Amino acid sequence: MTLTKQIGDLEQKAETNIAEDKEFVNLAVKDLDGVPPDMIKQLVEKRSVPGTNYTMVKVSLDKNKAGAFMGAFTNENTRKLMKEAMDNVNRDNLPIMDELMTKRHQSALLLNYTNFSERTLEDKMAKNIDNVEKLLNDLTLRISE
Repeated sequence: MTLTKQIGDLEQKAETNIAEDKEFVNLAVKDLDGVPPDMIKQLVEKRSVPGTNYTMVKVSLDKNKAGAFMGAFTNENTRKLMKEAMDNVNRDNLPIMDELMTKRHQSALLLNYTNFSERTLEDKMAKNIDNVEKLLNDLTLRISE
């Protein structure tokens, strides 16, 4: 199997893992401050917690859905809990990404580049790593002025 095929297979596997992810986090409705009522209504599973007067809901950790909720939360603790949960999604992809980075680096070296970034930038507007660094430094200066 060629290196290019191995890279493609690894990329596809990682993307499939992300697309098929069904993870969620349980949150109390009372902790959804800032989330519009119509978004809360879309949450599929709602259940009362015995011995309490609040309801729990499942919030998907799907990148798009979770991102919409993250933008709406005003409760700092809820936002933190959701961020931690999102950061731990798709842990199965870690070894895949490690192997993907190794294969991409090998591919770049075979093509006489010093690294994968140099290889991918060549046909982009930036052309090389020095131009990217110059652009980032210029943006940083402009933002801090």
